[in-house]
Amino acid sequence: MKDHSLQAIIKFFDDVSALMDLTFFRTDLPAYFIETIHEPPTDVFETEDKIYVLVELPGVASQDLQIAVGPTMVVIRGVKSQPALMNQAVSFHNLEISYGYFRRQIYLPSRVIAKATNVYFDNGVLKLELLKEKQNVKIIRFDE
Repeated sequence: MKDHSLQAIIKFFDDVSALMDLTFFRTDLPAYFIETIHEPPTDVFETEDKIYVLVELPGVASQDLQIAVGPTMVVIRGVKSQPALMNQAVSFHNLEISYGYFRRQIYLPSRVIAKATNVYFDNGVLKLELLKEKQNVKIIRFDE
């Protein structure tokens, strides 16, 4: 088995074991909402010791935002509510802004220490600062 195949298998099982038990991923939303969930724009980049995730969430209140961080994955979900003023409107002429439920699942380029995550939410931009974990998997090869 090649190194990259084994690492992919390890990553998969880490993702499943780290995030499976979280009630965060269970959904009690009606089928209509599940079908209309959108994904907010996201940037992921890294330095030597950290991974950064930036997510555009204009108009989202912090209390309507949920974040789960695992060793190789981040899941962000929440809801962007329509302004109360829109409920009074009789007719609409232009509707381009997305409202409702959103969810974004991000696979990270390397393993991170989930408990060492720093979260910042300012001016509609969510910023996650994730500390990379040192490689702790030993691969033994007999074909050399």
